[in-house]
Amino acid sequence: MKNIKRLLRKVFLAYGDESLKMSEAEKKYGNTGPMKKAIVARKPIKKGEALTIEHIAFKRTNESTYIKQMQLGNLLNLTANVDIQKDEQIDFSKVEYAFKKADISAFKNTAK
Repeated sequence: MKNIKRLLRKVFLAYGDESLKMSEAEKKYGNTGPMKKAIVARKPIKKGEALTIEHIAFKRTNESTYIKQMQLGNLLNLTANVDIQKDEQIDFSKVEYAFKKADISAFKNTAK
């Protein structure tokens, strides 16, 4: 019984609490510097076009960017204020941005 209890505790820890909180190690790893995956345009985006998940890709780049991977939700549905070329990094200077809370509902694990 003690062994079953110990194993069940591991299962519940592995399952998590369904939050998207990142550990300090994950935050450090997520810093988008050289050779980290950055948010880029999967295809050309015209000025005035709203960004959707179909416009976005993550690619390794030699350039640093201040926008982190976890900020993807903040970019979705924003309007491009310049033409963005395929594989060009996307950041808040290229979109019409007003501070808002990210909608992460599409990324939640709803399977139980």
